[in-house]
Amino acid sequence: MSCLMAALSVLVLDLHTYHSFERTRVRIIPPPMPPGIGALTVPLPGNVARLSHQPVALIVRARGAGHGSAIEIRLDGRAVASFTARADREVRIDRALAAFSDPPQTLSFHGTGAGWAVSYVELANVHGYSSGLLSFVVAPVIRERHRAVSVWLSVVLFLFLAAARPRLPQSSRLHPWYLAVSSLVLATFLAVLAAPFVSPYRVLVSLQAWGIGLLVLYAEPAVRLGRAAWATRPTRTSARPPWWVNALDALCLLVLALLVRALTGDGYQLVLPGMPHLTSTSWPRLAGWLGILLVARHFLWRGASWPARLAKLLRPVLSSEALRAAWGPFVVSRTVVLVTAYLAVVTFGFADGRPWRAHDNDWIDLFGRWDAGWYHTIASDGYPDGFNPQRTSAIAFFPALPLLMRGVSVALDVDLWIAGVLLVTVAFLWALTYLYRFALAEMSPEHARATVLLLAFYPFAFCYSAVLTEAIFLLASLGAFYHFRRHELWKAAVFGLLAGLLRPNGCLLSVPLAILAVLPFARGRGWLPRSSAPRVEWSRLALQLAAASAPGIGMLAYAAYIGALTGDPFAWASAQQAWGRAATEGFEMLEARRLLIATQGFGAYVEAYPIEIVEAAAAAFALAAVGPITRRFGLAYGVYVAICVLPPLVSMGSVSLGRYTAPLFPLFLWLGATIPAGRRPYWIAAFASGQALLAALFFTWRPPY
Repeated sequence: MSCLMAALSVLVLDLHTYHSFERTRVRIIPPPMPPGIGALTVPLPGNVARLSHQPVALIVRARGAGHGSAIEIRLDGRAVASFTARADREVRIDRALAAFSDPPQTLSFHGTGAGWAVSYVELANVHGYSSGLLSFVVAPVIRERHRAVSVWLSVVLFLFLAAARPRLPQSSRLHPWYLAVSSLVLATFLAVLAAPFVSPYRVLVSLQAWGIGLLVLYAEPAVRLGRAAWATRPTRTSARPPWWVNALDALCLLVLALLVRALTGDGYQLVLPGMPHLTSTSWPRLAGWLGILLVARHFLWRGASWPARLAKLLRPVLSSEALRAAWGPFVVSRTVVLVTAYLAVVTFGFADGRPWRAHDNDWIDLFGRWDAGWYHTIASDGYPDGFNPQRTSAIAFFPALPLLMRGVSVALDVDLWIAGVLLVTVAFLWALTYLYRFALAEMSPEHARATVLLLAFYPFAFCYSAVLTEAIFLLASLGAFYHFRRHELWKAAVFGLLAGLLRPNGCLLSVPLAILAVLPFARGRGWLPRSSAPRVEWSRLALQLAAASAPGIGMLAYAAYIGALTGDPFAWASAQQAWGRAATEGFEMLEARRLLIATQGFGAYVEAYPIEIVEAAAAAFALAAVGPITRRFGLAYGVYVAICVLPPLVSMGSVSLGRYTAPLFPLFLWLGATIPAGRRPYWIAAFASGQALLAALFFTWRPPY
């Protein structure tokens, strides 16, 4: 009996349930029938096309004359049904019609005698329906197999229900009531399954109605399970919560997030193959489910309450020393940049007119400058199929930022620009917390806070307030170094892979990470002079090198994708030519500037290329710091600075060099560790002034870039 009940329930779920059913009804009031004519033609409206490719229910109300009339119904001249209308009595005719591929134009009635009339005609995809808790739909029979859930889910549910083994309640008072109600549910399920075989109708019940029926049939096992859980529930507040309490808490948190999203937007819809549609658009329903889950959680576990556990989870994040150290520099520096940028736009405006506008909101629009437009285009439209190295192309830009923009936009249901603003803002704050923790391992808290301040107010740190890759690249490089040093290799690999997918020079991060792995290995084996480090096994070195290769793997993954798209896996490198960048451009620029200074003097060079001098000064400062950085922090950090500056210097000259120095965190570690405390305010003031000036230029579409 248990197996039969389980099979019956699963079959109804599998073949005769629906999550949402879009009812389509086309109602027609035919004109009065002309006297003495035994035919009536009704033109069909254009919205009949909505019923194409699905079985159609034809519903007619007619009244006969005399001794009755035999009436035939034709659709575009093809007979589809016939009936007899009795005299002076209105009858309703329901017929199921086969699906039509092309919308019909006319519906005609041909009857014997005169005086009969058709008062109502309806074409629909249902014969009838109900609403409420026990909602159902009566629809025409179809030959196609209708499945509400996948086969594997049906099998799992059948095994679970069969194992439940419901029994009749022992109480004499409940026995007849339960027997009557459960018999009614079983009879309903049987009728639903049998309807297509004995009639031209099929009955679909809503998932809600099916769930109520299942709850009736399996009320006894549910009560039995609840009593067992209640009897064995832990009651000591000091006991460690079991796994199911953690899962229930996580489910409550998920429902709370969905509730907030439903209150602030349209909610979500999840469609999985072979599964019912899952929606979270109704906030009252979500609030009800959250209340049920919280009440159940309270009664099943009398330990720490859900709000208390949630507060305990958030407390380490909100009270983090690194977050407190990063929050002030983050807020002040970003406020200075955005206010300066806005004032620059509204006062002296754009140099040659605004090239394009990113967003209607003036503050969000500030984040859409220069290459930000390319990333937005990739996020919305993807990469182009064709490629011409002589023309600028989106292929030159790596995919991590557009992918993250698309993901945040879908997850939060916000505009792509807003998603980009959220990404770079959160990434920069997160990177500052990593920088503080990284610096704290090398120096005192005072010097670590100075490191964060110097990076936040660095003149070229204005780029962290635009939808560009710098903020996320700073986070990725810091995360990779930080976790690699702590031997958390899988975290380091994730950040490294992100760096490799962010920008062309991201793959070079593999070099300093490999140095971090190889040097301790060589010292441990005595291959380097004056070394007494512990011995590192070959297997450990292999794992470290595998994690270090993640940035290169990211670049190769993008190259493979571009190769499949264009036939040239390194088209992203060739695309740089369209911006006038070549392998020897830096040397050619130096020669041109030397000739200018030799012929017209240094003053003419300064007057002609003021921004180039600023960019070149940033690059020279970074390269000059390579030696001190190597001596203070190690070879890997000096190499990291060098390989991030030299390749763009050679290939692009001074273009964007200042922006390339902004994420070089070893540079700021060195500054934070070496600048005396009495001189730090002067450095930070100078940095902030330079950042305000460069921000005013950048956000009004002037160099530097």
